This record gives sequence, structure tokens and C-alpha cells, in this order.
Amino acid sequence: GGTVVVQLANDQAELRIRVINNGRVLESDFDLNKATGLGLSIVRTLVTTELAGSLSMRPGQPEDFVAADMPEPAQPTGTVIDLVVPLDDLEARLLGEP
Repeated sequence: GGTVVVQLANDQAELRIRVINNGRVLESDFDLNKATGLGLSIVRTLVTTELAGSLSMRPGQPEDFVAADMPEPAQPTGTVIDLVVPLDDLEARLLGEP
């Protein structure tokens, strides 16, 4: 269980999406590049290959929850996922144009 907050930011150069979950924390040995789940594989491929963006996942920190107006958990918990997509030539990348 837990609460999920999605934050969006667009500075005309990049689209930034942050997903903050104050529930389950990442395992200490989690490696995004070795994750084999279908959903995560699809998102990783879409963001990094099709959209030339980046994807990162890390355990949540107290300041993440405060910045998202979420109650700070009493114990180490939660996950933060950051997606960054450059907006320059995004339409051409989506259409598969060089």
C-alpha cells in the first residue's frame, strides 16, 4: 500500500515526470538495467530508445515526500522514478523521421 504522486514539469527544453510512491521501497540490489519485468522493459525502451530520454529509479528520501506534500514515512520506504524526455525534435522522433 501507499500513496502515489505524479509531478510533471515542462521547461520547453525537457519534459520531466517524477513518480513518488511512499509505499514499497526498492530492494537494495535493484538494478534498472537488469530488470526483466515486461512493463518496466516497455517503459524503458519507449523512454530511452524511442524518445531519447532517461529513466532512473531510486529509494525515496524524506525531502522527496516533503516536496510532494506527502507525509514523511516513519521508516525508510518508498520509491522515486524520474523520466526526462528532451523536447527538441520530439515530433520527428515519434514519427520515425531522421
